[in-house]
Amino acid sequence: MSGAAPGEGDKERAGSEPTGPAATGLSAAAAGELPLRRVVRITNPLGLHHRAADRFCRTAQRFQARVVVRNGELAADGKNIWDLLGLIVLPDQEVVLETDGPDAAQALEVLTEVLGSPNGENYVI
Repeated sequence: MSGAAPGEGDKERAGSEPTGPAATGLSAAAAGELPLRRVVRITNPLGLHHRAADRFCRTAQRFQARVVVRNGELAADGKNIWDLLGLIVLPDQEVVLETDGPDAAQALEVLTEVLGSPNGENYVI
């Protein structure tokens, strides 16, 4: 398709190119780079409780990326507080944080810090 806009129709051809999804305009998953995953230990002494989950959810909503938090077999939409609370994550437990989308790498870094924060009560978002 020679008349297509840059990035259109390239999703199937994009593979292990050194350029990131932000540079190509493709979603990171289409570029073959994602979803990005990171294991995060919950250090908050109350686990992933409602205030910490609210902070995480509000922060996740700033990103275009899809955000998923996994606790064992359970998965939650990181932008939905009720999904997060349904994971029942206890202190010192490990969860998997997964991001997928145009700003997935940035989202993963910021959300890892929020999720792994021992105080989770700081509302400077």
